[in-house]
Amino acid sequence: MYTETFNKEDCYNISQSQIQKIRIITNHIIDNPGLNHSQDELCSQFFISQSKLQFGFKEIHKTTVSNFTRNVRLEKSEELLCNSELNISEIVYTVGFTSRSYFSKIFKLKYGCNPTAYKQRLQTHTPKQKFIA
Repeated sequence: MYTETFNKEDCYNISQSQIQKIRIITNHIIDNPGLNHSQDELCSQFFISQSKLQFGFKEIHKTTVSNFTRNVRLEKSEELLCNSELNISEIVYTVGFTSRSYFSKIFKLKYGCNPTAYKQRLQTHTPKQKFIA
């Protein structure tokens, strides 16, 4: 799903142990999209400074912690739309969004249609065909 684009030469301000923490935090976010992943929470839980967390995510993932988390949640929601019987409100809260309207807005930006239309299109395709917006 996510690949690291880490370049050691670019990252002289971060230690190997901090890089390992960023990898652990990355997996934590992917494995637990519904949890609160505020920077304060992550820094407290994983004993890393905000500056190292932000710098590490920028270096490894080429994005911010917030954008990474949002993308993980969107991809998990798309997976749930395809492979579960949950309704859209249930999916929104399962993956950690707090607003259905915000979720619909960013889902449409990523997938080209709102979640309801996406799910309806999925239902008109055979199980082997995946809808691509």
